[in-house]
Amino acid sequence: SGPSASNVNGTPNGTNGNSSVPPIERGLLSFMGLPFSGPHTQLDNLTFFPSKIGDFGSYDHLTTLLDARASDARLFAERSQTYVRCSSSIDEQLNTLWPHERKLPNAYRPSSSKTVKICSPLPFNTHVHSMVLEELVEATPTPPPHGSSASHRTTFASRHVASFHNVTCGASADHSAKFSDGGLRRLESRRVGLVQAARESYMAMGLSAKKLLDSRGCKYIYASPSVAGGSTSGNTGGTAAAIERNVHRYRTQCLEIHRECASLSWVIAVRRSNCFSQALCIALTSYLSHVSDAARAVRNAAVWATHGYLLTYEGMLSSAGKEMGMIEDASDSIGMLHGVKIRLVVDDSHTHNNNTNTAPRACTERVAVDSTVVKWLEITWLPPNGNRRNPPAVAEQHSWPNVLITVGLDATYYGSRIPPPLQSTYISLVPVLFQMGVDIRQWSANKSANTKATIKEKKQKHFEEINYNTYAGNTNTATSNYDEEDEEEESGLPDNDRLIGLNTEAFRKLNAYAHAVRPQHIHTPTNPQTHANALFGDLPNGVHPLLQPLHQSVLRSAGNTMEHGVLDHAAKTCATLGGGSMIFCKSGKDRTAMQVTLKQTQFILKERFRLAGQPQTQTHPNTNDAPPNTNDTYTEDANEIYRQATVMRTYGTRLALCEKNVGQPKYAFNSLQAKFMPKMLKPPVGVIAGFLKGGKIFTEGAIES
Repeated sequence: SGPSASNVNGTPNGTNGNSSVPPIERGLLSFMGLPFSGPHTQLDNLTFFPSKIGDFGSYDHLTTLLDARASDARLFAERSQTYVRCSSSIDEQLNTLWPHERKLPNAYRPSSSKTVKICSPLPFNTHVHSMVLEELVEATPTPPPHGSSASHRTTFASRHVASFHNVTCGASADHSAKFSDGGLRRLESRRVGLVQAARESYMAMGLSAKKLLDSRGCKYIYASPSVAGGSTSGNTGGTAAAIERNVHRYRTQCLEIHRECASLSWVIAVRRSNCFSQALCIALTSYLSHVSDAARAVRNAAVWATHGYLLTYEGMLSSAGKEMGMIEDASDSIGMLHGVKIRLVVDDSHTHNNNTNTAPRACTERVAVDSTVVKWLEITWLPPNGNRRNPPAVAEQHSWPNVLITVGLDATYYGSRIPPPLQSTYISLVPVLFQMGVDIRQWSANKSANTKATIKEKKQKHFEEINYNTYAGNTNTATSNYDEEDEEEESGLPDNDRLIGLNTEAFRKLNAYAHAVRPQHIHTPTNPQTHANALFGDLPNGVHPLLQPLHQSVLRSAGNTMEHGVLDHAAKTCATLGGGSMIFCKSGKDRTAMQVTLKQTQFILKERFRLAGQPQTQTHPNTNDAPPNTNDTYTEDANEIYRQATVMRTYGTRLALCEKNVGQPKYAFNSLQAKFMPKMLKPPVGVIAGFLKGGKIFTEGAIES
């Protein structure tokens, strides 16, 4: 809520002009950046015709609203207590279950718990995917013992070469709230429309009431900013009875709109808080994982302290069906990270005063953590106050909450591992989201007008190749375990315009960050007729040299040929600038596994080239199922990349992670889906789940995509 608005006689409601109602500064709507910018719901105490107008917000409605909010508040308090308890102690009962069966708040949340409401603020299937590359160096040969006939023995020592860190996770979306009405962006768009309608109805009601008072010769002060300066007399526009009917009609409209807007605002605020909580945990995980890499932290500490920590999100959701709602939730929650700052300090638990609150108008809470290095987290919320920090490229139109995260670290670790620029310094976050659909629907959207016929032909051919006797006797199982989400998500073509918009916005932010970190003076002639200028608008410093490959990929994808190269080049640019990468899809285990193993293989080959003293001539392979072009072609090592990625996907950690999530060590692809995957992301045939949902792999509903 906010300050009470003045009613038609110019005095604050219920105050007779003596005082105003103070704003509530710590409500969920306020913290989630959702102030009601239209006319506020209020109890109007007009004495001109009380029996006709009545209360603008009825007592019964407000009572019902308060009861519902009180119930929600109790639920939030219970959740908070549960989360605090789980963070500071281990639930031995949960540990007796298999990981995919743990569907209550815990340190690890499997993707099988996506729709469990009590877990909705917790990120799911979140892991730090790390690889350390070491070089074996031949040591001095050891001579055999005197008199022995054995030959000299050669020993080897290992030398650290490089390390690879990516966070893999499920989309930071509120799966428990479903996506029948879309995600956050569609809900917020609807709310904006309601606010505008409320303003219009409020103004119309005020004008009608003004005319009615004019017709009765009443003296008054009209204080509506929307119609300030209007005449207080003149044509009444009809009989008094007709005008009075208009007043009641507009007032009814206002009442209905206010009620709908209040309900929708609360839904958005709860959804925002759940999604933002997930995004915040994922971002903090990425930052701490990079700080723990001593060499990387020392190399990039000054950049992070000065320009912020770059977070590059690589989304692999399709902009169709329910996954479009997931993209909306994820993009909104990732955008909210602009208001987050993280500080690392020495553990002061022995001297800390729990009642200390150093920031005015702040809400601070410290939570103990069961860890040998991280001792506690302190979260300070500051309601949006108009002084929000904007990202480097463009000012956002949203009002983000300001969140300060303080991490208390073990004193020994802090003194030996944390570089001075990061000690007790608030580090801002710079999040960017690149999004690329990777499935059969995206493939179809990339094709010509004959897409539907081509898909139908491929499906028919594939059906003819399948021996249905393999699945005999499993018909009932297939029906009972079919996931309703998948049935809807197979329909409709992706909205490429939404993906283009997200990638364009992310490119502008990343380009601005690159210019800030590595300034370049580039003279770029401006021609508003070019496709690039029409897409990216005005880039004050031009395209940074580091982003040229990404720039070309985004341009090509804007021609309705969404290519995987956007994610590939975004990840490489992020690594060059010292940022952290997050890879996500719906569950964070299947499409995400294909992407992270591809990046892992590219990392290995790059380091091998470097160690061998050879230049890296590889260009990004064309990962679409489309003919290669001269700007994006395979090179001699593309087959080697795919071969090594296949080894990673078959024998690496990702299959174990699938089992950890759903109880089966299989990727949730069928052979038809695999046909339409980009070439470099195709899963190995031997480790995919199968074609029909009646197979043994689905008997417990384990595979959801």
